[in-house]
Amino acid sequence: MHYRMLTLLLISMMLFGLNGMVAQAATTTEACSISGTFTITDNVVTNHDSCTGTATIPAEVTSIGESAFLEANSLTTVTFATGSQLTSIGNYAFDNANALTDITI
Repeated sequence: MHYRMLTLLLISMMLFGLNGMVAQAATTTEACSISGTFTITDNVVTNHDSCTGTATIPAEVTSIGESAFLEANSLTTVTFATGSQLTSIGNYAFDNANALTDITI
């Protein structure tokens, strides 16, 4: 019985922290070279908002998420920063990004 209560307490602390708040994901927005942006959440590119020109992916990004640049029709180049830690690219990440002609690693 005590083991079960201790386990529940530890799980609650992990989920809600000591102050009762849920941990927030680290989210940043990066500008594309001409216009638009793309979003990175916990080192994963998650989506774009009208990304035009070049998207430079920061070195700390570990994954391009599923459909992240879906229909980025004006995205022409994707460049990965020196020291890139990329390990995966999700399904449909660049689906219908018809202007994409160059990927620089």
